[in-house]
Amino acid sequence: MIDLADNVDGFQFDNVKVSAANDAKLYHSLAQRRNYVIKGYEQELRLSKSGLKITVAAGCALVQGRFIYLKETQTITVPANSSGYIVLRIDLTQEVVPDLENDPATDLYTWTNNQVNLEWVSSLVNGDLNQGDKVYTFSLCSFSSNGSNVNYELNEGNYKGYVIVDWTNNTDPAIKGGQIRFIRTGDFVLVHCSLQTKDAGLKPKENIINKLPETLAIDFSSHISLTGSGELLVDAQTQAVSTVWGLKGNTYYLGTGIYLAK
Repeated sequence: MIDLADNVDGFQFDNVKVSAANDAKLYHSLAQRRNYVIKGYEQELRLSKSGLKITVAAGCALVQGRFIYLKETQTITVPANSSGYIVLRIDLTQEVVPDLENDPATDLYTWTNNQVNLEWVSSLVNGDLNQGDKVYTFSLCSFSSNGSNVNYELNEGNYKGYVIVDWTNNTDPAIKGGQIRFIRTGDFVLVHCSLQTKDAGLKPKENIINKLPETLAIDFSSHISLTGSGELLVDAQTQAVSTVWGLKGNTYYLGTGIYLAK
């Protein structure tokens, strides 16, 4: 049982040892749980390509509260006829090797950090490092290659500091055309609807999105007005997006709303 005298503690106090994990939790909270490339440092991790090579310029990113610094330009060769992502990969199962010869309090002290790397991957890992997961991949771009050249698409959300998620007919059978786009910046989420409903339409209280991902989770329920008499409910209890009175089939709807995220 914890002694009551030791029950209240903190880390930003004199003579207290602060771990990397506790530091990361603080910075992640101060950054409003965003992961992004930091503006104004070096060349801001700008990308370029030649043949099957993608080059990443020097720069910094804040990823789940961890400050990552690419010191110099680095080039990655991707396989021919493939697709994937260029990422900063954090793997906390690996080791940071300390300098055993020099005092950590001096400028001579160095280390080898095997917990973060710049590489290409075929799929992303979205672990929560501040809740016990060990691996997270921060995507700079997606790419596809043929036999001799590669093309890439920049992950604009990670470069601009916001999260973008689109629902289309590829992700939701209720949508015949267009999309519902969610843009999160800080603790606010902008929802922009420009969609065509499925031929059968949607009944009152029918889900158009069954569950929002954790990055878009809503704190207080909110309504989004659509053109005509359409209206959507973003429900804080179910984390679903549903119709209020139903939507006509094969019909275009427009609307914009904003809500407070968790």
